[in-house]
Amino acid sequence: MSHPLFAELLEEAAAEYGFHHSGAVLIPCTVEHFCHVRHEIERDLAALRRHHHHFQFIVPIWKSGRV
Repeated sequence: MSHPLFAELLEEAAAEYGFHHSGAVLIPCTVEHFCHVRHEIERDLAALRRHHHHFQFIVPIWKSGRV
């Protein structure tokens, strides 16, 4: 929920419905737009996981004994 795209949707919801809305959170966008935002967020998170995984196993040359 901290992704900037999702935060933008929540800001739009707050502007449209206010902060003191009872019940479920209503997002003022089409289902297609919400699915697009969700896809973009999932893509960003997957890229972060790949990036983290990639660098997790790198041993610097000066520590590996190879020069």
